[in-house]
Amino acid sequence: STRKESSAASDVYKRQLYKLRRNIGILGMMLPFLLYFGYDTDIVLSSFSHYYYTRSSLFFIATLFAFAILLISYHGYEKLPSEKVSDNVITSIAAIFAILTVLIPTASNGAEGHIPFTESPYLFGHIENTTKKYIHLLSAGTFISILGYMSYFKFTLSPSNSPALNKFYKACGLIVWGSILSMVLLMVVESQGVHIGFPYVFVFEFIAIEAFAISWLRKAKTIKFLT
Repeated sequence: STRKESSAASDVYKRQLYKLRRNIGILGMMLPFLLYFGYDTDIVLSSFSHYYYTRSSLFFIATLFAFAILLISYHGYEKLPSEKVSDNVITSIAAIFAILTVLIPTASNGAEGHIPFTESPYLFGHIENTTKKYIHLLSAGTFISILGYMSYFKFTLSPSNSPALNKFYKACGLIVWGSILSMVLLMVVESQGVHIGFPYVFVFEFIAIEAFAISWLRKAKTIKFLT
């Protein structure tokens, strides 16, 4: 089934929808750069989440809360009979996991670089709480996965999409999920005592978030190709 772009929808609503998509895409695209350049060091920390313990914490916390607000505000189109969940429900769930990612941060240990607040974590931080660490990982992974889901399953429903554009949206979703799977596999390898010689979590988070950001910017018509 395909989604009907309702002719009754007002131009104002469509502009608001495009604006929300654009803002979500821009936030995603900017986040890794804000984290890295906001913390004055050439060392890339193990993950986006470890920047919570640096002066880039402002960008990490503010951006994820902004994501949550925008995703809760995002209603999208009405659910088709063939769809299991509406745009609004799926993005609201993503917003909840974005908030959990902030409120239950990763452990400050394992940053693979100097972070100022390791010995005295602030706010909800902790040096090494296994339960919180895995709740954080699950929340962050679910949050990013849902945005990949939007690209793969939701953005492809428009009848005005060309086959090439739908392939692009699906490719973005697959890149997001592939990046998460790669992180999980490398975490398993690392847990067996194998040293991974690069900040793989940061790298795959970067790939995932840029893929979904580009798909959201294309859906917002901020960038136009494969029309």
